[in-house]
Amino acid sequence: MKSQMTASELLFAIQKQQLHHDENYHREIARLPMPHRLQHMALHISKYFARLVAGELDDQARLRLWTDAFIISVSTCNILNRKLEDIWGVNSSSMSASELAGWIDRAFSADDLPSGRIRRFAECTEQMANACEKMDHIEEFSYRSAISASVGGIAGEAAAEIQKCGDLFEVVTSRLDGVKSKSIFHGA
Repeated sequence: MKSQMTASELLFAIQKQQLHHDENYHREIARLPMPHRLQHMALHISKYFARLVAGELDDQARLRLWTDAFIISVSTCNILNRKLEDIWGVNSSSMSASELAGWIDRAFSADDLPSGRIRRFAECTEQMANACEKMDHIEEFSYRSAISASVGGIAGEAAAEIQKCGDLFEVVTSRLDGVKSKSIFHGA
């Protein structure tokens, strides 16, 4: 079925899957006011960035980190009521799901050195934290645009890394299934 989807359908399926996951398995966060939810996501992103910079990750831990960063980015897109494809600025309705993988590689792998990807992750993390801080101070600032751009960048960098190891949808789904299995209500 996934092979017959357009890229737009695939990205929206990922976002819907994430929405259902968050509502069913992270109710305590999904019920917070939006500014608190965004701050929670910024803390997650900051945690992943710190782990990445600290290094000492084997290949499996590195894939899990990038997958978690992608998942949190998608969750943040949902909080902001933004489609990931719109944030990326890609016309994915005329593109197949497999063509999307090539687009991601081209769009987010220009400087594929680990140091370049880590630098971009740092810039996006700082931008997201800055926007959350400005919300706290009630400053004149377009926090929605800033957070959208930052999570779009993180999601793209993460997707490019994930695709080196497997299919984006399958890797994300597998990771979410692992989280769901920790709930007493999973499968009930």
